[in-house]
Amino acid sequence: MSCPHISGVAALLKGAHPDWSPAAIRSAIMTTAYTNTLNVPMPDEATGNASTPFDFGAGHVDPQRAMDPGLIYDLGLDDYVNFLCSLGYSPQSIKVLTRTNVTSCPAEPQSGNFNYPSFSTFLRQGSSNSNISTTFVRTVTLAAPTINSTYTATVTAPTGIELTVEPKMLKFSKRSQKLSFTLTVNAKPLQLPPTVNSQTYFAALAWSDGKHVVRSPIVITIQKSQ
Repeated sequence: MSCPHISGVAALLKGAHPDWSPAAIRSAIMTTAYTNTLNVPMPDEATGNASTPFDFGAGHVDPQRAMDPGLIYDLGLDDYVNFLCSLGYSPQSIKVLTRTNVTSCPAEPQSGNFNYPSFSTFLRQGSSNSNISTTFVRTVTLAAPTINSTYTATVTAPTGIELTVEPKMLKFSKRSQKLSFTLTVNAKPLQLPPTVNSQTYFAALAWSDGKHVVRSPIVITIQKSQ
């Protein structure tokens, strides 16, 4: 039943915000979703254990909060073109898909920098005991009615994972203003039993101005070198 429910929420948001793109609507739904009920993490119905983003995705939809998300992760044509380039599509194939005059791809397109309201990375641990890291780039757009807004980043990460946001504070001064930030994931080397090859960690990033909370799930999978 989730598909018709989400479709109805999307229609509601489009009616309230006719100028929003499909990506903006998706962002509003995802970043305002909640993962706790009565201050307790939502349980996995199959096991009774605390659920993870692999179970609930971004969380349980809150239509009222989605109407006023504060910030949105929007996408334009260039974002989709760069993403297709990162997947190995040729300019000719992208031209057919997008019906635009694409002549070339960026030198090193990064699929991880697709302006999606969540983060996922697969890190391969080398033979050395040095830390491994990766960096994401995202751009958020002010969607709140308040023009002068300051959003501060808060990260939640498990032991062994360090998350760094730069800048830690985003100051908006006009409607629909866009500001970018980076999120760096730094992971310590794994110490796993010989029969276990990988470990998945779950974290989160939230931007808040005191009224809105714009939350994104983060999934980090680390695989030992063979």
